[in-house]
Amino acid sequence: MVDLTAANRFHAATLRDDMAIYDRSGTKLGRVTEVMVDMSNGTIEFVVISFGGFLGLGQKYHPLPFQLLQLRDQADGFLVDAPTALIDGSPAYRVDDAPVFDADYGERLRSYYGVGRDRGGPNIA
Repeated sequence: MVDLTAANRFHAATLRDDMAIYDRSGTKLGRVTEVMVDMSNGTIEFVVISFGGFLGLGQKYHPLPFQLLQLRDQADGFLVDAPTALIDGSPAYRVDDAPVFDADYGERLRSYYGVGRDRGGPNIA
């Protein structure tokens, strides 16, 4: 059995095709670039969305709890059930300054967004 300590619990999986992220009004915020898989049970716990910047310069990455997402009717992306201002102020990083994505960081993200460890995936919007 694999030893999954708090330090190596999450694994980043880069998406081959980016999925768009939209706010509640349908405005495109950015795109999902990675999903963070909890290796202890195989569930997607977080998605990392990318927005801002120009031609990749100044772009920021914002991890979001997966349960804040809803699959759009068009299946062309996700709606995020959080105010844009909350996402703008959320923990974020640049590509050259990525955090250690461990259990403590995951709990900080859940606390920031006010969500628990609900295993429910995205709902169909």
